[in-house]
Amino acid sequence: MSAPQRLTAQRAEIVFAGIVFAVAVLLAACFAVGGSATAGTHGERTKAIVSRDGAVVQTIDLGNTDEFDILLFEDDRGSNLIELDGGRIRVADADCPDRTCVRTGWIERPGQIIACVPHGLTIIIEREGEGTPNGPDAVVGAA
Repeated sequence: MSAPQRLTAQRAEIVFAGIVFAVAVLLAACFAVGGSATAGTHGERTKAIVSRDGAVVQTIDLGNTDEFDILLFEDDRGSNLIELDGGRIRVADADCPDRTCVRTGWIERPGQIIACVPHGLTIIIEREGEGTPNGPDAVVGAA
């Protein structure tokens, strides 16, 4: 093989390697985005657990929230206006002093949490069929 042919072959290998790398990155990005989706992805259904002071007030099936909905949670400490839209949930308005719960924005993936500490309100996203754990997060064995 002559020098120009070797150079062309090397360029072809570099281009091929670049294309393979780009496709791998694209596939990884697709899996990352697909893995973070909620209801309807690979049969995974999610629910939002709304609690006040640790007691469950309402459980919402996020797989059935294709339409926009508004909920109001009030007690003597204040109020939280919650919006549901297309499998996601947020605190749209609250009369707490720092409004961190409002700034959290939309949540939709299992494990995401919104907390309004002054009002004792939490919203936790879970996979359908999972429950909020009542015990420790880990088990430590004896030596």
